[in-house]
Amino acid sequence: MEGFRRWEYVAELTVGARVSGLGEISFGYFSCWAILLIAMKEHDFTEVVSLILKEDKRYDAAAYVYLRKALDYTIDQERKKQGKVLKRPRHVSGQELLLGIKDYSLDQFGPMTYTVLTSWGIKACEDFGEMVFNLIEYGVFSKNDQDSREDFKAIYTFEEVFKKPFEPTRKRLKRPTYRAIDTL
Repeated sequence: MEGFRRWEYVAELTVGARVSGLGEISFGYFSCWAILLIAMKEHDFTEVVSLILKEDKRYDAAAYVYLRKALDYTIDQERKKQGKVLKRPRHVSGQELLLGIKDYSLDQFGPMTYTVLTSWGIKACEDFGEMVFNLIEYGVFSKNDQDSREDFKAIYTFEEVFKKPFEPTRKRLKRPTYRAIDTL
């Protein structure tokens, strides 16, 4: 399992633990079984991102941090819509995440959203999908059987959502009308 080996490497780097088998974590004389997701929470997110960046340099580290914040924002907005506290985090689909990213981005950066995202290497919705699946490979995010990269196919274009609404509209000035003077 290639993704598991990556997680094992991360665990050795950040916790100093030896990971073996299907999730047994050994600390010297002590060992226990752990769910990978819970163990992953102990790891420093920035270290995981730096490992991802060694393999995939398309996106800036700030983009991964921003994606994580946008996911939190999306979950919070869903919680507010339902008006209740969720006992455990609900799965967010690719389309829901993209809509949350759109709202969060416009809220955070306004007219600068397009510039900020493209400076991080994010030029289309599909780029968010690539980043999500990079984080899934390292065990930071999880997915279910229905999730795929196709979920992040452009449900909107960056130009129509982040650029066009902030471009000035051209208004033609009304030309003055002149009346001819009959007599002087």
